[in-house]
Amino acid sequence: MIRMQGYTDQFTAETGIAVEWVTLEENVLRQRVTTDITTKDGQFDIMTIDMYETLIWGANGWLVPLDDLSAEYDVDDILPAMRGGLSHDGTLYAAPFYGESSMIMYRTDLMEAAAKQYIAMRDLKGIHRAGR
Repeated sequence: MIRMQGYTDQFTAETGIAVEWVTLEENVLRQRVTTDITTKDGQFDIMTIDMYETLIWGANGWLVPLDDLSAEYDVDDILPAMRGGLSHDGTLYAAPFYGESSMIMYRTDLMEAAAKQYIAMRDLKGIHRAGR
């Protein structure tokens, strides 16, 4: 958010649009933004939301599709799983400003020694069992 705020003056100079930033604690933010979007109150023109809200709000028609992005913004640069999570029925409703993921790292020498266990570790429950 701080990085985006750093572009405010440039944005205003190029577009003539004044920006007022509203920064709230996470729980207050979710409550106010959810109330605003569901009641169509229009307090916020742009907001940060996550994939969970994007899917629900996009399906309910509460978000504007990002159909007319600049040619400089290549939607294909967004990781497919992330793009899918920010879309509903193939329509992109949000653009990521960061991404996160989960991964598992392991020592290959130990995994080769425990090859039978490796086969059983195809999901998180299996990994948990093998780690005991």
